[in-house]
Amino acid sequence: FVEVALTPEVPGSMTAILGPGQPAASPAERCAIFYSINNTHVALPGVDLGNALIKQAAAHLQTQGVTTFCTLSPLPGLSKWLQSASGGVAQQALSQGQIAQDLAAACVHAKINPQSDPVGTLKTLLAVKEWWNDAELHRLMRRPLTALAGAYLFLEKKGGKPVDPVCGFHIKNGANLWRVNFAGDFSAKRVGESFGMMVNYCYDLPRVAENSSRFKASSVITPGEPFQQQAKELGLPL
Repeated sequence: FVEVALTPEVPGSMTAILGPGQPAASPAERCAIFYSINNTHVALPGVDLGNALIKQAAAHLQTQGVTTFCTLSPLPGLSKWLQSASGGVAQQALSQGQIAQDLAAACVHAKINPQSDPVGTLKTLLAVKEWWNDAELHRLMRRPLTALAGAYLFLEKKGGKPVDPVCGFHIKNGANLWRVNFAGDFSAKRVGESFGMMVNYCYDLPRVAENSSRFKASSVITPGEPFQQQAKELGLPL
């Protein structure tokens, strides 16, 4: 089954969907947000139930006037990837001017010594207990973690495919990488997996088949406009 929230805009956090005080969905909502996909049955060979569920739900909701179809998804491999990273994509992403400055300022604020490389410095900062509850650290970690997650999803590949399994699932099925979200979910599970980062993938229905074919043919991930803007601001190559 797939869980869907109807919202006026694409949310960047689980709190925006499930937090206290969220109003009930109204007929005026134009965004469908897929935030939980579960396969409770064994699929037939060659049948991707998760993909089928999303597209079936989107087709139905489209008849109800919904125009935007996105996910709010986890990055289950981000933390493990960073722990094994010592250079390459992660190093480049964290070496950009303002990002490097934010890491240095975070070290000063937390009263810790920076490491010899930005990857090591970020790992040290992430070890600060509940850093996200410190307002200044929360502010200073936004750019480094957004750049790290963007590079992980868009640039880090194995065999031409994204190393993140959730990313691979949605991109293969024709979604675009729409936006990376800092402070998306600070539950214990998500902090452990991805330092609270979440991501939106967008199913632009007229372009889904084209995106899927392009990815299968040449491993090209289609970036959505919000991610293109993020990449420009963070110095990530597109």
